[in-house]
Amino acid sequence: ISNSELPDLILLDLSMLNKDGREELKKLMTSLKLKDSNIIVFTISTSKRDKKYALRLGAKPYFIKPDHDTFGDICDELASRPGWQYSIKQPA
Repeated sequence: ISNSELPDLILLDLSMLNKDGREELKKLMTSLKLKDSNIIVFTISTSKRDKKYALRLGAKPYFIKPDHDTFGDICDELASRPGWQYSIKQPA
């Protein structure tokens, strides 16, 4: 990935078919190229262990899929969090 293609935001599901989401999160969080990217975990996993692990690694926030009916609900919650800000970069 080139520096101009680095994401500002990564949406990660811990419950993937062919990969361990916890391991993928660890790789993302320790990547020097992605150190400034925000990682949101949006998963069906209700495991307290998974949530603690994700938050300890630096993912923020952690959403459980059944708790939110629409993506708009998640956006509203993110917008209401103090200090949370995001922007969409327009392509050059």
